Formats: sequence, structure tokens, C-alpha cells
Amino acid sequence: MFLAVVLKRSALQLSFYGLGFATGLVYLVFKTPFTVIFLAGLDRVLTTVPLLLVVLAGILLCNLLMAAGAIDRLVAWFMRGLRHPRHRHIFIALGIGNFMEGAGVIAEPIVAPMLRAAGVSPVGAASLSIIGYSGLMSLELAGIIITVLALVTGLPVRELAVATAWLSIPAVAAMAACIPWFLPKPDGGWRLLPEALGAGLLVGVVALIVVLVAGVALSGMVGGLALMAVLMLLSRRRPTFNRRLGRDLLPFACIFVPLLLLNTVPWLHHLTSRQWVLSLRLVPIHQITLRPLFSAYLYLFLALGVALAIFRDVPWRPVLATSLSQGWRAGSKNIRSSASGWKRTSVRP
Repeated sequence: MFLAVVLKRSALQLSFYGLGFATGLVYLVFKTPFTVIFLAGLDRVLTTVPLLLVVLAGILLCNLLMAAGAIDRLVAWFMRGLRHPRHRHIFIALGIGNFMEGAGVIAEPIVAPMLRAAGVSPVGAASLSIIGYSGLMSLELAGIIITVLALVTGLPVRELAVATAWLSIPAVAAMAACIPWFLPKPDGGWRLLPEALGAGLLVGVVALIVVLVAGVALSGMVGGLALMAVLMLLSRRRPTFNRRLGRDLLPFACIFVPLLLLNTVPWLHHLTSRQWVLSLRLVPIHQITLRPLFSAYLYLFLALGVALAIFRDVPWRPVLATSLSQGWRAGSKNIRSSASGWKRTSVRP
């Protein structure tokens, strides 16, 4: 707390400080052999590799889609389907935010500019870009956090996911209740509170149903999609669909469709989650099990490859440089214009 709040240290620095403190504590106070400390640390690193790969692939895909203008086009298309301007903020924060995080794509650099363009203040846009998905955070990033938590604790994935989904419902509702207070006066305040609470409960309940029926990997995506679909149906507007929008949506389909099949087709689920696995044991009390064909990061990289093939005119080197910088600095830098000239444009709903 002191290092983070008072000295303003970055997440990367805090991780090294925490590692040093824990190592010194168990070695000097509890007299743990250094070999045990080293193997336990390596075990934790390998356990969290799937999460690190999801974050890296999500940052790469996010930056590429923004540089190609795909995000701007998709948001403009969604906005044309909404009749009430006040629904835009709920649609973006809860709908798009949860869908992006559920798909493993980092939401903040996409959601915050959308909210800013929709008339929200800079502080409000930054806050809502986090508030929107934080209630379901443990279930999202294509379910990889629950998977890692199950590997660390030894608890069954399904039981852990169901318990977390139940606990997420009041969390999402509480976060949704905060949305009106970050909005401009004409759109926020008490008048929007019932709609915001209803939207939060819808996302939470849908996510719980998906966890019970199809598994945790799809819960965040489907929860966000359900809210977006309901808001667009209430508006009774039908935005026109064209081939270019289909190309913009294709990378997301490369994530959603495989995860849907893996979590709903029994023999595929058994094959990828139980048979085609890699297992190793560094410490006696824990076996590391990696499921590359069942995990989200493989399909995130597939979506990235498809996006690179589709948007060939986007210079990939500055996108890669910016993404690696963001990944190393734990998201402490904003997306910036690069030397070769690609730049994120603001969304105009």
C-alpha cells in the first residue's frame, strides 16, 4: 500500500518488491531451503503462463483493430441501432466492456474513447471503462483467471466458476449502480439508476446461466452480447450490415466460435480438456496441467493472425512495438501514435 499509493510505484516494480519480500521472509524466518523457494516460484510462473499469454494476445489484437479502424466502425454501427442516447453509456460500459474482456481483449483502451466520444468526461470515461467489467472480472478474459485460480487452489474448475458466478451478480449490480454518477447531468442521476441496475442484473444472471450450461469461457462474452442485443431490440432500429463490418467482426468470431464449440460439444470438450494436455510436476504438492487447445490464448492468437491477414495495410511493426511496451509496463502507457504514422481516431457515434 505504501509503495503503490505514496511512492506511486508501477505494478511491475511492486511485483519484484513483493517477490523479494516473500523470498526473504520464507528463507530467513521460516528457514525454507532455497531450492524449494526456486521450484515453488517457477511452478507459479508456469501456472500463470496462460494468463500472461491471454493478456499479451489481447493487447496485440486490441491495438491492431484500433489501428485498422475496425473498432471505430463497429461502434458507429452499434450506436446507429440505439434510439435513446442514455442507453449508449450502458451499452458501451456494460455491454461492450464485458464482451471485450470476455473475449480476452483489453477493454479500457477501447471503451474509454467510446465513452469520451459519447460525451462523458475524461475521468468518468476512464472510471466507467473499468467499472463496466469489474463485477465479472474473475469470469472473464475467456475464463482463464478461473482456470489459473483452480490450478493454484486445487478446487474443481466448474464448482469454482459457479460459486464465482453467483457472487458476481451482486458485484455487477453494485458496479452498475455507480454508472449514473459518472455521466453528464442530462443522462445520469437517479433517472438512469433503475435501468443501470436492470442492465447489471441482466449481465450477471446471463453469465451465471452460461457458466451452468456451457462453461466459464463464454460467460463474459455472452453476458455482454445479451445486454447489447436487448438494448438494440428495445430501440427497434435495424442498422444495415455490410461486407466491411463482416470483416471487422471476423477476428471476434475466431475467438467466440471455437470456444463455443469446445464448451458445448462433449467429445471436443473431453478431447481438448482431458486428453490433449501437457502435465509436469516441479513440486510434490502440485501438478501443472496446460491445455493449449482448450485455452483462450490459442484462439486469441488465431484471431490476431486473421486480423493481420485482413488488415494488411496496417503497419504491424509499430503495433507490435506499442503492444510489447504496454505489456511490459503492465498497461501504464496509453496507446500512442507511432513513428510510422498510425493513430487511433476518436469514435463518432
